[in-house]
Amino acid sequence: MQAEIPKAAAPRRLSSVLAGAAALVFVALAAAGLAVPAAEYRFVPGTVADPAGAEPVFRTDVVARGEAGLLHAPSIAPTGDGGLLAVWFQGSEEGAPDVEIRSARFAGGRWEAPRKVTSGEATGRELGRYVNTVGNAVLVPRPDGELWLVYVSVSLGGWATSQLNLKRSHDNGASWSAAERLVTSPFFNLSTLVKTRPVQFAGGLAGVPAYHEMAAKFPELLVLGPDGALVDKRRLGSGGRIAIQPAIAALDAERAVALMRRGRSSAPHLFASHTEDGGATWSAVRPTGLPNPGGPAGLLRLDPDTLLLVFGDSARRETNLTLAVSKDGGVSWRRIARIAEMPEDAPGEITYPFMTADPSGAIHVVWADKRDLTIRHAMFNRAWLDRQAELP
Repeated sequence: MQAEIPKAAAPRRLSSVLAGAAALVFVALAAAGLAVPAAEYRFVPGTVADPAGAEPVFRTDVVARGEAGLLHAPSIAPTGDGGLLAVWFQGSEEGAPDVEIRSARFAGGRWEAPRKVTSGEATGRELGRYVNTVGNAVLVPRPDGELWLVYVSVSLGGWATSQLNLKRSHDNGASWSAAERLVTSPFFNLSTLVKTRPVQFAGGLAGVPAYHEMAAKFPELLVLGPDGALVDKRRLGSGGRIAIQPAIAALDAERAVALMRRGRSSAPHLFASHTEDGGATWSAVRPTGLPNPGGPAGLLRLDPDTLLLVFGDSARRETNLTLAVSKDGGVSWRRIARIAEMPEDAPGEITYPFMTADPSGAIHVVWADKRDLTIRHAMFNRAWLDRQAELP
């Protein structure tokens, strides 16, 4: 008779199996000469600065509207021609076969009409296999001007059985290559998802924050080579099965901080992890003093001394987007402004913020507003931020 695994031991045993599977990825990559030695990890941190004499700027607008169903999980990135591109997924409901990834371009101070990028059917046709639906998508700008789209697809089941795909654009998102499957796990290559802004490494490497949802939930950092193939993956923290969707900001070449969405409702906080070796290893995941209602945050380095955070400042519901700054590497935070809010008891949600900056120094936040089925955009600069007083 087969021995029964005690209930308390089963999660630990499964976690050990998953950790072993992750180790196999690194061993296989190292054997193929693909894994990057830890000593070679170096972040390329960004700085956000206004032109001299800039006046404060703050504006909001609508990227896209829907008449029914769902518009969700927007991402935004600057393009090589001085514009911006936003992507999101849209359909009758999350996980439905009719879901499409759509994009819109921001140029000349306005958003152009959205266009379809791909769908489950189109992705399946390009991969030569059945794909039921698509989901979260993240844009990855490359040093050579190429733009990557890393996105989630599901063939069977829910998000726990998801896989990642990559598309390439050489014309700032006007057209895209056929989908390529990203192999991220030996565990049937299942259950890797993305949501937050990528980080850049020296040597043309791209760091794509990711997370795992099959059986155990945990955050990861995928390292993609200049050709878009996975060369390494690093788990954030040891045993941190309570947080997902890491938002990462590099403080300098070696240090970075990650803030993560809660992985379960019993721990309604943002969680944090830190690295001091270029992302090769990360500290244990710990709760912060900031609440989290169950959605991701956005994180951006403004200068060597300042981090900017956008998050839902509630432990109950996604009813606001709040900006906070840190002057000590993410240890403490000062709330300075709300860029969107609604009553706590009102229907709908203000959800899934994504933040980036463009080369001019303008900061951009996009999010989904479920009250009126819109993807919304806020743009502001350092001069405006510097005028904001601490919130009560």
